Amino acid sequence: ELSDGLKNAKGSLTAVKCDLMKEEDIHNLFKTIKEKFGGVDVCVNNAGFSYPKSLLEGTPTEWKNMMNVNVIAVCLCSKLAIQSMKERGVDDGHIVNVSSIAGHVVFNMPDFHFYTATKYALNAVSEGLRQGDEGTQVSH
Repeated sequence: ELSDGLKNAKGSLTAVKCDLMKEEDIHNLFKTIKEKFGGVDVCVNNAGFSYPKSLLEGTPTEWKNMMNVNVIAVCLCSKLAIQSMKERGVDDGHIVNVSSIAGHVVFNMPDFHFYTATKYALNAVSEGLRQGDEGTQVSH
């Protein structure tokens, strides 16, 4: 709808439906980017959500959903972006993983303890990428 409303504006907007809980949607997103733009030079991972429940109130399904979006989808998007850059010889691309202050401090807010765990995990994988993996070094 937003894309349609901008048809007469300068520039372009390409809307692609992507449910970060679905691996196939993420692969489709990167396929569409490759077909339309040639590949990815910059990837900003800014997804994240939480259920407002304490650990004792939460369910394994809710925890898995948070891990899938807040950590695993970010890892897959980063992997696919790096693959895209390598395929095209891009050596100055960027990956930006947006975390949260909750990834650095455990607040006395029981409704956010599992969310905090996902953001700590995101920081750990981001640092791992920054240090370099298979000849790829990413800075943050």
